[in-house]
Amino acid sequence: MAKRPNILKLATKISLESMTYMGITYDDPEYKILEPIIDDDMCAIMMHLRLEANRTVEDVAKRARKSVEYTQEQLDKLCKTGAVRYRYVDGKRCYFYPIWVPGIMEGILANREQCDKYPVLGESFEAYTRRRPEMLAPMLDSGKTGMFFMRVMPVMSAIENNSRTASYDELKTLIDNATAISVGPCSCRRARRLMGEGCGHLEEDMCMYLNDNALCFSEQGYHRLVSKEEAYEILQRAEDNGLVHEINQTPGFEDATAICNCCGCSCFALRIGELFRTPRAIRSNYIARVDKEKCVACGQCVENCQTNALKLGQKRCATDPHISDTYDTDASVPFHRSSYNPEYRTNRSDVMPSGTAPCKAVCPLNIPVQGCLQLLSVGRYDDAAALEELCRRSDVVTYEFENVDAGAIDEVRGITATPQGTDLLRVTQHRVREKQFINDHGTATAPWRAVNNFDELDAALGDIHYPAVLKTVSGGYDGHGQLVLRSDADLEKIRSRSDRGGGFPPSILEGFVDFAFEASILVSGNGKDFVTFPIVRNEHRNNILHMTIAPAEVSEHVAREAHELAIRLAKGFELAGTLAIELFITKDDQVIVNELAPRPHNSGHYTIEACSMDQFDAHIRGIAGWPLPKPKLLSPAVMVNVLGQHVEPTRALIATHPEWNVHDYGKAEVRHDRKMGHITVLTDDPAKTVADLEATGCWDDLKKKA
Repeated sequence: MAKRPNILKLATKISLESMTYMGITYDDPEYKILEPIIDDDMCAIMMHLRLEANRTVEDVAKRARKSVEYTQEQLDKLCKTGAVRYRYVDGKRCYFYPIWVPGIMEGILANREQCDKYPVLGESFEAYTRRRPEMLAPMLDSGKTGMFFMRVMPVMSAIENNSRTASYDELKTLIDNATAISVGPCSCRRARRLMGEGCGHLEEDMCMYLNDNALCFSEQGYHRLVSKEEAYEILQRAEDNGLVHEINQTPGFEDATAICNCCGCSCFALRIGELFRTPRAIRSNYIARVDKEKCVACGQCVENCQTNALKLGQKRCATDPHISDTYDTDASVPFHRSSYNPEYRTNRSDVMPSGTAPCKAVCPLNIPVQGCLQLLSVGRYDDAAALEELCRRSDVVTYEFENVDAGAIDEVRGITATPQGTDLLRVTQHRVREKQFINDHGTATAPWRAVNNFDELDAALGDIHYPAVLKTVSGGYDGHGQLVLRSDADLEKIRSRSDRGGGFPPSILEGFVDFAFEASILVSGNGKDFVTFPIVRNEHRNNILHMTIAPAEVSEHVAREAHELAIRLAKGFELAGTLAIELFITKDDQVIVNELAPRPHNSGHYTIEACSMDQFDAHIRGIAGWPLPKPKLLSPAVMVNVLGQHVEPTRALIATHPEWNVHDYGKAEVRHDRKMGHITVLTDDPAKTVADLEATGCWDDLKKKA
């Protein structure tokens, strides 16, 4: 498509007057949204309009040196596109254009016919909502400007209650004082739908325009005029569908021109508050009110907060919530620079007595990170009372971590369904019981001995010999709680530690296995029927899983033996859910079990992309008692872990590796050797893919230590 300098000039003019100029090119959304809908004649006339400046058709014709008839024709076409609007001043129609957003772009998206014809209009609207805040974020965050785009308004159910905020902030006042009200489609949800990303919330008859804007858009046929009674009905329908009321607040203009009914999944304004950390772009006077007696830490407040005010992270909540003093902020009244409060901060108790959610405050339970779901989990596995309350409100309870207290689970098994039981936990969280269970079910392990003191350790070394691994019977992960003994010198180090008060915890001594490679297999069950995933090859570096190759290149004998031992162990547990079995494959094709994990496993993450059913789906189907189809490997795959030190180098390469399926676990803190995510690559040549991954240099630190 030929480039049009006149459209670029027009887009630049609008941006300069809106104070949003960032150096516009032919690739930017300001150009792309105008180019398909504004012809050269329309562009020439629009160049003689100004931002929010009232100009009659005669005034524009004089400036353009065109006839009034010709100018009127072009202005009518411009209004039809939604790029230009008009208002009545002393009974005379006056033309202007608003800012890009909220303004021109929403108007363009109101014209369904042109949107269906040019999907780029929706894409441009979405792209701009990422572009403009990127520039404004520093100013909004520092408070050096009064540009607040939207304001979250009281819900209809709170309108009749007494409020200490100005009437300016009440929807009822806005509607009652409106000279005209129109309703039309939601521009954001329309844009998302055009992009194939619709969220399913109501699109038609959702967004309202007020006064002259209502007349302008109704006369163009994109909105319809409604009575005040119907307006209230529309707002109530929006609430019934979980939507949030917002008004636009154009910088420098005190009058609200529209009422939007927004959702957190498609609304570009709500997204801006988090996308560039500019929460002041969507000011609100609300906090969440939580009834502590009824709160069961389900996490739904975090999940459904439309303004994303409640945060996720990894810390436990306080026993007693901290309640900040309530005080007036600039969000309580129409904005003026003189009223700006430099102490205002996001997620503060900025409260209207009538308010509920949406909010702009911390969770009243003072859960700053990881959210409510962690309230009854992290560090609370042995809290039977808390677990009991959770179970009373749940249909089924599952666990996917071997350090969960089996006793605490037993205390609540009579309240709700616990399909996994606790036998699986009791075995897998204790290495001696685990080894004994495996051996009792006809499956080989490395030679082992239970050791609880130095005398027993000495006796065990007499049988097993060096080298050997000393592990605590419980706890430990990714090599923690493990010591390799290669000589008497290593043994003396343990004695010295004990002499300094280190003690000797209950442990297990395991002999080394002369294996060809490490492997693992997943088995899932519903209590009576069991299926296995393909055997895969694993590589550990520094006792942490580095890479998984699926499938492992093994003999038919090894594949069959791995499958059969997995089924035996699953039947022994009457397994419900997913069990991971770590294996050693010897040079003479023996299959030896190393450890069990009563859960979906790191080495099974490849199943997300590579299998017909992934390990997490299998786990849920299993605990639900659903039938389990045999998983099929759809493609060979290579999975590589991203540890803390690999986050930056891998992120830097994502854009150049479209074959990477990147999974970021969203952990709040990046630490060395901490699993932060993984990458899976589907491939027809696993060996080449392994080489390609290593060649990136992202994992060179592991090569040095391997």
